[in-house]
Amino acid sequence: AAVLSFSTLRGKALPVDSHHFRVAVRLGIIDAKIGEANEIPLIAYFSLLNSLGKKDTRIAEIAQKYQVKEAQINLAWMLHYSPWILPIPGTSSLIHFEENLKAVDIQLTEEDMDYLK
Repeated sequence: AAVLSFSTLRGKALPVDSHHFRVAVRLGIIDAKIGEANEIPLIAYFSLLNSLGKKDTRIAEIAQKYQVKEAQINLAWMLHYSPWILPIPGTSSLIHFEENLKAVDIQLTEEDMDYLK
């Protein structure tokens, strides 16, 4: 088995699927802050359409609380979790693009962030 040295990745980026990434963080499989500590940005790519097929009641509850779309909460969580996470949401329409932009304005509380983790 190969051993991964984070020092060899410094200055590079790690692409990750956002849905699996958030679940891995929640389960303690991955420490999302490891990229931050080693100056390695995590590029979270995903299709909002496919991500929403994986219903997560936590996201739905927080989306209802803020009266926004579930996809916007997913984006807001990544944006607030670490400045080293760079989300790249797919979009197929101008409406979805505008919704994605509005995720920047969602101010999740610390309790929301912990609940969604």
